Amino acid sequence: MNGPTDRPVPGRLYFKKGDLICQEGDYSISIYKVVRGAVRIFTRAGDLEMYETRLEPGGLFGEEAFLTQGAEPLKFSARALEDTELEVQSALKLTQEYHRLPSDVRFIFDQTVKRIQRTEKILARLRANQHAGQEPKDSPQAWAAQQRQYYRKTLNRTCVYRPVDATAEVVLTGRIKDLSQRGLGLEVSEQNIQRYRHERGDKFIFELSLTAKNKIRFIAGIENIRKVDRAAQYWIGLSIAEIGYESNKRLGFFLMP
Repeated sequence: MNGPTDRPVPGRLYFKKGDLICQEGDYSISIYKVVRGAVRIFTRAGDLEMYETRLEPGGLFGEEAFLTQGAEPLKFSARALEDTELEVQSALKLTQEYHRLPSDVRFIFDQTVKRIQRTEKILARLRANQHAGQEPKDSPQAWAAQQRQYYRKTLNRTCVYRPVDATAEVVLTGRIKDLSQRGLGLEVSEQNIQRYRHERGDKFIFELSLTAKNKIRFIAGIENIRKVDRAAQYWIGLSIAEIGYESNKRLGFFLMP
């Protein structure tokens, strides 16, 4: 990515005509709004740039970062068509607002996004194959990339967690039974429930070792909770409300089918 060219302002980037803003295959957690100038969105087919759209002031790009939380590489490139000013927002901040929405609203939103993403992927493949004069083909690698965002992995792994308003000295343990980039299923003892409140909407800080060298940290909120058949055990469904870029990237690779 080329750097800003003048007058640094918090949350603003400046590019000269012809500058590459972001590149297909990069990882990003930013969403961009065109304030001044114009931006060309394109994809590549070999050495050729395949035109997607032109964005004028008010246009947005990079919203995939909100959907994938930076775990998926960009599927487009962006170039300044003239001297351009961009407003930059963090996808992680928008995610915090998203998780404040009622669960039913989030479910409708998620289903709509899935359909849009599937359609966009099909169109992208058709454009690329049309340019190459080929029939559409789905490789195992492309299928795996498409599935990773919504893939849920079955686990039986110990984690430590604590309420967001508790000090670091508070340590609760539980077992993660399944995990995705959007949430997790957690099994805890009744003792944990008695020590600290575990109700819908309550948020906790989690620390989990994915491998011996890879650890992640995130904040998740309770969506539902129920007592399981075994005595003194509870199953809790949580959605991930906040996760750092590095943790999210490690989680994405860990969840690859």
